Amino acid sequence: MSDAPLLDAWLAFRDAAARGDVRPFTIPGHKQRTDLVGDVVAGDVPLYAGLDTMKQAGGVLAEAEHRAAAFWGADWCRFSVGGSTHGSQALALAVGAPGDEVVVGRTLHRSLLLGLVLAALRPVWVRPDVDPVSGLPLGVPVAAVERALADHPGAVAVFLGDPSYVGTVGDVAGHAAAAHAAGVPLVVDAAWGAHFGLSPALPPHPLACGADAVVVSAHKTLPAVSQAAIVLANTTRLDPGRLDRAFEATHTTSPAGAILASTDAARALLERSGPQLAERLVLAVAAARRRLRDVPGLGVLEGPQVDAAKLVVLLAGTGAHGVAV
Repeated sequence: MSDAPLLDAWLAFRDAAARGDVRPFTIPGHKQRTDLVGDVVAGDVPLYAGLDTMKQAGGVLAEAEHRAAAFWGADWCRFSVGGSTHGSQALALAVGAPGDEVVVGRTLHRSLLLGLVLAALRPVWVRPDVDPVSGLPLGVPVAAVERALADHPGAVAVFLGDPSYVGTVGDVAGHAAAAHAAGVPLVVDAAWGAHFGLSPALPPHPLACGADAVVVSAHKTLPAVSQAAIVLANTTRLDPGRLDRAFEATHTTSPAGAILASTDAARALLERSGPQLAERLVLAVAAARRRLRDVPGLGVLEGPQVDAAKLVVLLAGTGAHGVAV
């Protein structure tokens, strides 16, 4: 047995299926057979009547989510099989009513922007600073959020993305303070920051900085199956019942057990070996940056506003063809 209840359930189902002890009368339609469409369906186990009973009598999902909440310091957690896209849209549905204003970073992912459409929220845009050398976005200034909240006192939440796709980070603690001073929650799309907080060399986790809700992609920087995501929240400024309803509103009613089990396994891995793995990663990226600096004309994105685990190279000064590289 591992320390991941969903993973244990997946392993038990797989072993039973291999022995021929499983004869499902429910979905999926392949019935654990690989002679129909091949091994592509191997390991595909549903949550309902798979990892657990149809009525979730074993409580394995709830236990796994409880362990994740404890690990990241949240009091509410849900595992999504719809990626950070689903998580961001669920949070958009949870924070306000149609017509409410929300302060939103202008470079946020389209998933959150579509979430605003689904929830009929009205965005008040704030823009990030731009690195003058690379032209890449940095963090949104705290002052920009403070101005937006002052100019729009009816705003019900602040939505920011941190880190950016290229690994640049902002002052999440400062944004949390600004949002809380205005009486609203800070929601952070940290899809690319699931590894944050595992090492002093990495940025702290947004929840540790005071964010009220965070969505991370467990499949981007953690070793989970594609589409795995985790939504975490502290509910001082958010209604847990509404969070649950918003999450379920756009989630599948047939969640894939392998995705859920891999999310649970990734969390268990971090609890067991996260700091050591993070330190090894940071050292490897630092070594790569040192070597790449010696390439004529090549730029490497680095500095206090850049995730130490993200490697971004700037090719403009080399004359090289980016696609070929």
